[in-house]
Amino acid sequence: DGFAHISTFGGANFGIPTVTRDNAFQYQDTVSISKGSHELRMGFQFARFQLNNATLNYILPSYGFTTTPYSASVSDPTGVNGGSQFADFLLGYSQNNQVTSGSGQIYLRRTNVAPWFEDTWRVTRKLTATLGLRWDFMPPWTENTNKIGNVYVPQLNGPTIPTPIQAGVNVSGYGQVSRSTLNTNHNNWAPRVGLAYRVHSATVVRVGYGMFFDAQIGNTTVDMVRNPPFQTRLIVSAPDVVFPVLTLKNLSPVGVSVSSSYFAQGQAVNGKMEFPTPYIQQWNLSLEHEVLPNWAVTAAYVGSTGRHLSYSGIANIPYPGPGSLNPRRPYNPTLTSIFQFAMPRSNSYYDGLQLKSEMRAFHGFTMLNSYTWAKSIDTAQEIRAGSLNGTGYQAIDNWDLDGHGRGRSAFDQRQRFVTSLIHDIPFGKGGV
Repeated sequence: DGFAHISTFGGANFGIPTVTRDNAFQYQDTVSISKGSHELRMGFQFARFQLNNATLNYILPSYGFTTTPYSASVSDPTGVNGGSQFADFLLGYSQNNQVTSGSGQIYLRRTNVAPWFEDTWRVTRKLTATLGLRWDFMPPWTENTNKIGNVYVPQLNGPTIPTPIQAGVNVSGYGQVSRSTLNTNHNNWAPRVGLAYRVHSATVVRVGYGMFFDAQIGNTTVDMVRNPPFQTRLIVSAPDVVFPVLTLKNLSPVGVSVSSSYFAQGQAVNGKMEFPTPYIQQWNLSLEHEVLPNWAVTAAYVGSTGRHLSYSGIANIPYPGPGSLNPRRPYNPTLTSIFQFAMPRSNSYYDGLQLKSEMRAFHGFTMLNSYTWAKSIDTAQEIRAGSLNGTGYQAIDNWDLDGHGRGRSAFDQRQRFVTSLIHDIPFGKGGV
């Protein structure tokens, strides 16, 4: 029971029942040891994630309506300049129908483990060094009943044909598939180093570098649970004609275009699919100077770069050229449909100059002023970016993924100035 998903007249959509029960169990411990000029710290982090979701997306039929010629004005029977979506809905004539067969239950699981070690060493009275190392074990998501389907894509632009694979199954031509359908990365070593040097009593120079890993969001894997054979999504489209053939009663009549959808994730490495853990490297160099006992200014250069970030592309798009589309597709004639493909192909770059002035306890005032001049560049938007500020989706160019999409980030902000002021009111017990 429930509403069907109907879109759209007047921008209204409704009818996707969803139940979510997510759990996160975390444990961490830290041990500190002081020995001579060394301050040793070590720790361990454990996290267990459970994503329990029942999204009946298209389990109930979805109907899309456009301004078809059937409901056009009498003065414009071709429907080029008219038509009513709501009238088509009342008449029962849709333009796009979608329905999914299979279960909408999802039980994703992942366990992260991260031991780490850090040594803060006072080398001299003026120089302090901090050295650290962390190992992040972040395996891909698995599903309790192995309901994960993927697509092995050996070559994005062909000619080798992709192969559907299934968690826990031995697939001919591929071999045994892991429970996540992706190989686990065990090399997530994250070093950190920092130096602080006191030039004199009022001036300190600091420099630092660190690497930080981050796991894939579960939303991407949810789409893989919706792959065949666990779910099959039927997409039926009909052209705008004077006499429509697609109705609410008949989801898939004869003579209309029928297709299904697939979602793939990862990249082919040595004949297997894997998704390297995304990571970011950060570095900074700062100079801090105490102008007065209660006033300090700081100038810093901050930089970062990200690697293996998620990029959502489309596989099997046609090669550029004239003529029909299907003959120009990389996997033609075996496969003529397109499918969404999440790849670890996006890189990011950030450079910024940061200036800060902080004055404390000046006649009851505390003032903080900061200015940032920066630039952020990437080769693609994030996996679920969609449209931001009207910029639309990133371009799809499977022959130049890194070069074609490289440009300023959609969230890039070149300059930013922030100021804050706190005043202690000079009356009442102890002030306010």
